Amino acid sequence: MMVGRVLGAVLGKRAEIIGGLVLIGIGVLILYEHLNGLA
Repeated sequence: MMVGRVLGAVLGKRAEIIGGLVLIGIGVLILYEHLNGLA
């Protein structure tokens, strides 16, 4: 049980970081598409 808690904490942090980077990437792509459409 203790190992599961430790692994969950470590993987949870990494999953949050990866998820945040994915969302930032999607936002950048949307921004790029909108700015390209206006040019």
